Amino acid sequence: MVVGRGVLCEYLIQLGLYSDTVIEKFDKYYIKLKELNQNINLFSRKMQPEEIWVRHFADSLSVFEVCHDWSRKRVLDFGTGGGLPGLPLKIAQADIDMSFLDSTTKKIEALRKITEYMQISDVHFLSSRIEELPAEQYQGAFDIIISRAVKITPTIAVSLLRVLKRTGVIYLYKSGNYEDVSAFANHRIHKVGSGVNLCDPEGKATERNIVEIKNG
Repeated sequence: MVVGRGVLCEYLIQLGLYSDTVIEKFDKYYIKLKELNQNINLFSRKMQPEEIWVRHFADSLSVFEVCHDWSRKRVLDFGTGGGLPGLPLKIAQADIDMSFLDSTTKKIEALRKITEYMQISDVHFLSSRIEELPAEQYQGAFDIIISRAVKITPTIAVSLLRVLKRTGVIYLYKSGNYEDVSAFANHRIHKVGSGVNLCDPEGKATERNIVEIKNG
């Protein structure tokens, strides 16, 4: 059975995103993420390192099953933590203009070190709460907003829509429970990941949904 890095390679091929350069960057990401996680919690320390390839990297790429137009888009990764899901998307499609936002400064600084090590360009780092982004700079600024493993409150929903372009789209990564998306008036749910064995720590299949919210 193909596991770990091999599953990611197969999924990249399925999505039409595989290249030697892309998988080499994932190798570097894997190395640095593990190293920095020893000092700051960028992913669960209960997770076996081999699980990162599928449960974090491949899972982050699942939004490409829903949206294929990312080229030159200005994207906000809200609540990014260790760069998930934004950095895998940026690795797979280099011309995305990616902004990483997290309220924990240590996580943003760790992510800055990761991208410097990987020599990733056109990335921006925002250590802030979404509600506190200045309107004069970020009102209607982003084409796409992505967020994984963040509970959406009504206040956060309003703040996300504030920084989204009128023609923009939000993609939320959700498992079986997505009651919090009711904070948005309209949304559409896409089931993804059928082409890759996304698993929980016990090896059971994990349901992955991408919730699509269009502005207006």
